[in-house]
This record gives sequence, structure tokens and C-alpha cells, in this order.
Amino acid sequence: MALLLVAGGCWGGGSSDPSPLPTIEASPPPPDVPLDLDVADKLLHDGAVDGAIAVYNAVAESVEGPERQRALSSLGAVLYDEGRFAESGTAVTTLLDTVQTPEERGRALLLLGTVQRQLGDTGAAREVLGEYIELGGAATAQAHLQLGLTLAGEGDTGGAIEELELALAEAPPPAQATEALFALGRAQETAERFDEALATRQRLADEGATPFERGEALWELLTQAGRTDEAQVAQDTLVRLVQEYPWHPRSLEALNLTPYAAAPVPTSLERGLVFFEHGLDAQAASAFETSIQEDASAASEGTAYLKLALLSERADENDMALERYDAALAALAGAAAPELIGEVTWEQALLLEALGRTEEAIAAYASLADVAPAASLAPESLFRAGFLRYQQGLAADASVLWTRYLELATGEDVARARFWLAKAAIAAGDTASADAHLAAAAAAEPWDYYTLRAAALVAGEAPLALDESAPEVAEADWTAVEEWLTAWAGPEDDVARQAFEEGVPLRRGLELLGAGLADEAQDQFDGLRNDDAAEPWLMYRLTRALVDESQTEAAARTAARLIEDHPDAPRELLRVAYPSDYLDLATAEAAPNRFPPLLMLALIRQESYFRPDAESSAGALGLTQVIPTTAEEIAGQLGEEGFVNSDLFRPLVSLRFGGHYLGRQLEFLAGDVSAALAAYNGGPGNAQRWQEAAAGDPDVFLEAITLSETRAYVELVLEHYARYRYAYGLTETASLALG
Repeated sequence: MALLLVAGGCWGGGSSDPSPLPTIEASPPPPDVPLDLDVADKLLHDGAVDGAIAVYNAVAESVEGPERQRALSSLGAVLYDEGRFAESGTAVTTLLDTVQTPEERGRALLLLGTVQRQLGDTGAAREVLGEYIELGGAATAQAHLQLGLTLAGEGDTGGAIEELELALAEAPPPAQATEALFALGRAQETAERFDEALATRQRLADEGATPFERGEALWELLTQAGRTDEAQVAQDTLVRLVQEYPWHPRSLEALNLTPYAAAPVPTSLERGLVFFEHGLDAQAASAFETSIQEDASAASEGTAYLKLALLSERADENDMALERYDAALAALAGAAAPELIGEVTWEQALLLEALGRTEEAIAAYASLADVAPAASLAPESLFRAGFLRYQQGLAADASVLWTRYLELATGEDVARARFWLAKAAIAAGDTASADAHLAAAAAAEPWDYYTLRAAALVAGEAPLALDESAPEVAEADWTAVEEWLTAWAGPEDDVARQAFEEGVPLRRGLELLGAGLADEAQDQFDGLRNDDAAEPWLMYRLTRALVDESQTEAAARTAARLIEDHPDAPRELLRVAYPSDYLDLATAEAAPNRFPPLLMLALIRQESYFRPDAESSAGALGLTQVIPTTAEEIAGQLGEEGFVNSDLFRPLVSLRFGGHYLGRQLEFLAGDVSAALAAYNGGPGNAQRWQEAAAGDPDVFLEAITLSETRAYVELVLEHYARYRYAYGLTETASLALG
């Protein structure tokens, strides 16, 4: 079935003879699927996009009034998200003939102008966005930005500069401000307004939304200064880029540029660090060796030897690595460089431990706290030394080291220290000390892994059951949340609430969301969350607004920020921070794969924070962050024909694949939840090795994980799982009972 709509005046620039609108290609919905927009919304939510489009399309063809308007609005948004811009334009153009209010018209115009710009129809985009600006909608900053980008594409640099400056004047969130500043700097340079372009790029280098973008801004500043003979500016910028962002690809490019001025120039050490970050080991080694000859300062020589040692480890030249660690420590002897001394000692100890030279590793770990007690790694080094003694069966020696660890511990380290002191006391037969340490751990740091573990041991709880059913989800009692807020934050300021709810930032975010520009709306909500983090009542109002708009990720992040220092938060608020979204899909995968549905939600929260289109730097995709190569294997095991990687962005596929993989790991590792999570993140072979080293002790297992990312992952998912079980009423107290 194709929906063919009549051309409206906003398509093709509103000419007297507009181009025909493209049809919207959609199959008819199956006979058993009702023409119900709530059904379509659910299909879209779960990732059955074609089914959702079919229902939206059919409703738009068959009804009039508000239902048709809602169908067309949803159709325009989903087609835009799918990259089907021409068809999205068809739906939105038809929508413009049905809207009743200026607000509804404005939202449609905002999406249509964005679609037209994507299609390269700059004349139409300029006209439509201009009309939106005249209406004075809440998202005029976005319209000015889109219009500025459109004018820049047409070569109208003067008009582009004007629009981009107007966008920036409305204080857009960091992501949009960064996009505007990049475009503004380029337009200013094209217009030969070089001083302004330099100033814009300097601002962007300081204020860009991400480190990557700040590094890119420095590159643009550097290359512009080179083109305009600002030699000293270029050289200073080159050095700053290399010093602050050695990992950035532009830093590597910068090293190939001829110096613009006599000084400053990147040192051999700085050049080596860039090469090191980019895996150019031979060039890095040469630069570090040159640095040792050129710069005899303790910090420079110590850093060079440290990096040379790490390069030796990369090359599996472990004896050479140990010699170079010794050389680094010799260079740093007596220097006031605790962090660097701590890093060198830590890396040396890690290598010794990996080589099975346990006594030397223990001595190195313990020495770190002696030679560099102010180093951030000093507490962890004492823990590691104690843990190795504990694994040797020397509980008393471990206790001595962990007592020192407790003296340096702060925050979550206190619970960890107390918990392991209790384990050492149990091993030594000192039950009184063990009980005291467990009680202290259980009260030390709410929601921490070791606090939760201590609470479970104190209560004598049975291990988690893998057949635990999905909970019932209660309606939120917002009155209870407000009473809780009043108890510690004081009564709400009605004037501040009104200013927040009527203010431009929130209205802009809701306008963008209503227009179907979800990513831009999320940027605005992120900005609001950061701006209002210190105002509990405003964070609460933002949470409520996001819940009302079904913005799971943004609401969860906001609620989590609100409750992070308040373990007594009501379960209603915990359920927002730990949402039940996709519980039905998780439940469907739980029984055949033998895991609790809430465990899958805890995994999703850590993997993607409930963002279906999440993509990691390693290429993992979707809610459950499955790597494409693994997904291909899973597709074969499930008999999933026609699978393509983009299917992982569909929640129903992501949960099916992630659930299958988690279930396989649980089966392979004999139902060990901690090990299965480690396998999910770090690979089943590694998990099996750590499991064997732990000999059935889940806490030893966690500390035996040698991949720092995987260790943190297991700890965090289990913390999330404990919070989920408490938030949804499966436990009366927060605890974590493991086998």
C-alpha cells in the first residue's frame, strides 16, 4: 500500500508548479493488527518499524481529525529517523494541511525544514525555516542553526554568519552550540573575516562539547593560522594540540607539519606520546630514547622510561620492560612526582603478577604506599598486595595489608576494605572481628557492591535464584516522592518551578521532541540536567516532564542524578532511575535462557542506558551491545535468516540476541551469574580462567578479573541488579546474595 498525498505550498519552495510529492511506500498491516495508534507506537518502540509505518500509514488514509494528525506526525518522524527523507517530507507536508494551532504548525515546519535541508532543497528549507522563526517557536535557536547551515551551503556566507550568531545568542545546548561554532568559523574564514574566525575557533577549542571536538577545533585554528601567516598562533596551537590531545588523529597529522615559528615546538617526549597513542611503536620508542638524551629532568626521563617499558610489554619483551621500570624509578628517585612514581610502580607490579612472580609483585604493590603515599593508586596497591596474600592462604598477612588499606580508604573503598577484613577474619576463625567488619561494611557506602554483599552475608540470605519471575510494576506515587524531597530539600519554590516550566530550555526540548527531532531534544535535556544538577526540585520537575514524554533514557539519567547521594530515595524514583522499559521483551527471553528478567534490564542499563541506537567505540550495537561478529554467530544459532547488523538497533532483535548469548554463558559457566556477566563483556575463555582461580568464591572471582573494564562491568551490573530487585519489591532491603 502506498500513501499518495497532494503537494502543499511548503514543498519545493512553494513554487506555483511544485514537484509531485513522492509516495510513502508501506505494506498494509496484517489483518490481525488493529488500526490503533497505540499499537503502532508499541511496534515502533519494540523495533518493528515496518509494522509501525504500516499502521500509521493506514490510519492516515482512513480517518480524519486528531487521529489522522497524530498518525501523520508520527509517520513524518519515523521516516525521518529511518533516513527516508523524501517520504518524511510527504507526510509532514500533508500534516501541515491538518494542523489547527500555531504550535502544531511550528513543529511541522521545523521538521520539514530539516528534511528539506537533508534533501539539498535549500530554497525550500530557507523558506520553511524562515516561517518557523517568524512564528517565534521555542526552538528558534535550532531553526537559526539549520538556516545558517543552509545558507552556508548556498554560498551566502554573510547570511549564514548572521543566522549562526543568532542561534548562538539563544544559548543552545553544548552539542548545538558546538555545531554552530564550527560552521561560524568556516563561514567567517570564507568571508575573509579572519580575526573573527580565529576568535571563534579559539572559543570552540575551549568550549567544544567533547574532547574530540575541542581537538578538531584546535586543528582548524592551526590550519587557518597557517594559511593566514599567523605563524606564532599556528605554532602555539600545534603544541597545545599535541600536548592536550595526543590521542587525537589530528595530533598525528600535526607532527607532519613544518614548524611555523622557531618556538615552541613539540618535544621529543611529546612526539613520542602521540606515536604511542596511535600504536606507532617504533617511532614512539625512537622519540622516547631521544627524549632521554635531550631532557634530563626527572619527570621527562621517568615518563620516557615508563612508556618504553610499556612498549616492551607490547612486544612481549618482559625482562626489558622490568629493566625499564627500574630505570624509570631510578630517574624519579627523590622527585616530587607521586602520581608518576605510583604509575610506574603499579605497572611494574602488574607485570610481575602476570609473570607469576608473586612475592616480587606483593613487594612492589606494598612499596607504592611507602614511596608515594599521596599517589591515587596507593590504596589500590595495598588492596592488591593483601589480595595476593589472601589467595596464598595467608589471611593474617592479608589482614595487615588491608588494615593499611582501610587507613587510606575513602568512599566505596571503605566498604571494600571492611568486607575483605571480614573475609580474612573468617579465614582466621575470628568470628567476632568478622561480624564487626561485616556490620561496618554493610553500613559504609549505600548501594556499593561490597556494602550489598555484606548486607546479604549479615542477613544470611540464600543465593540469587535464576528462575525469579518478572515483578509487577506499580503505579508511581509522586506524592510520596514530593514528601521525601521536602524532608531533605525543603519546600518547593513555586516561582522557580514556574520559571523552569515556562523557560526556554525546557520548552525548546519539548518542541524539538514534538517535531520529531529526538537527538536534538536529548541534547537539550542533557544540558538542562547538567545546568540544574544542584537544584533538587528542578531535577524532579525535569524527571516528571521526561516521564510524561516517555523519554526513558533521559528520565533515568535525571532521576539517577537526583538520588545518587540519597539511598533512602522512594521506590517510585528508583523505578525511574532503573526503568522497566522492555520488561516484556526481557521476560520473553528469560525463561528459555534461564535468567531473571531483571538481570537483563540491569545489563541493558549498564550497556546502553536504554538507548536502542547505542553504538560503542568497539562497534557494539543496540540495547544489549552485541558486537556484529558475535551477532552473526548468534543469528546462525537462532536460525535468523536475512540478519543485517542494523537489526541490532531493533529492541526485539537486540534482546533476543543478547538474551541468547547471556543464556549460553550461564549454561557454559554452570549458572554462575558473575562469571556469565564477565563472559558477556570479556569473553568466555577469560571468564572460565577467572572462575577456576576463584574456586567458587564470587568475591574472589570479582577481584581475580584482570581486565579492568570487565571487573567494573561485573560490579556495576550486579549493583544495578540489586537496586532493581529492591525497587520492584522483590526484596525488602538492598542486598546482593551470590553463590
